[in-house]
Amino acid sequence: MASLIVVNVWRGAPYAMVLLLAGLQGIPQELYEAAAIDGAGRVRSFFSITLPLMRSALLVLIVLTTIADFNVVVAMLVLTGGGPGTATESMSLRMYYEAFVNVRMGKASAVAMLIFALNLVLTVIYVRVLRTERYY
Repeated sequence: MASLIVVNVWRGAPYAMVLLLAGLQGIPQELYEAAAIDGAGRVRSFFSITLPLMRSALLVLIVLTTIADFNVVVAMLVLTGGGPGTATESMSLRMYYEAFVNVRMGKASAVAMLIFALNLVLTVIYVRVLRTERYY
């Protein structure tokens, strides 16, 4: 399982960094200058300027990486095949085995719908928590 985690991080980190860099480049430098004039340090600037303005980029990143992580089949199939036993098997790999190895399309469809439902619930939770619009 540790090797699968390392492979997933290695595969997903560049994408996350590019998305976060794009979000950081969208923050105007004048805000940091104004905060420095007001006496805010680096930590205060991060929590008062950077983090609130990065909420939409973080939301997109979290939703996309969650969906991608639920659909990891190739790395598991190539590295471990779900084994030993079922120690490194995920829902998406189970869906693959049920559909294409055991030829049980009904079970594979049920697992796919479960993955879809979990992705949908997690996305709704993320959107509610990281909502960018505030009404005062």
